[in-house]
Amino acid sequence: VPNDPVEVGRIEDAGGQIFYGRVLGVLNITRALGDHVFKFPFNRDAVSRADVESDFLSASPHVVAIELVPRVHSVLIVASDGLWNSVPELVAVKMVGEIMESGQPARAAADALIHCASKNREGSGGDNVTRVVAFLHWSDSSAEVGAASGSR
Repeated sequence: VPNDPVEVGRIEDAGGQIFYGRVLGVLNITRALGDHVFKFPFNRDAVSRADVESDFLSASPHVVAIELVPRVHSVLIVASDGLWNSVPELVAVKMVGEIMESGQPARAAADALIHCASKNREGSGGDNVTRVVAFLHWSDSSAEVGAASGSR
């Protein structure tokens, strides 16, 4: 995220800048697989080294590990900024939880998130929305997972 001091430092060390809360005033993310114009060799006029450390936009993921607690955590939503810029987290969690409780599959929840995000295209800036929804069904021995994913 462009307001993270570590990410700002990495981008500035590569010769880039953050302004208007965005990488070079354009992107509101600092890590992505796409957006090649922010990566070498496309940014070679702005950087002097041909390596991943020189990229304004890193393809290396930011990883966070959390411990899931049986019967406390029942859903998992992993999504791109296209969803989270359009749908508040609590709205998404409530919607997915209600769909799970109604007995519908995880795919129905994933589709509902897309529908909700599409109603607020201004929030996402028209960005693509990728999401994975998993329903966690805990048993005494292990977790059974029903999941759905996709991109639109």
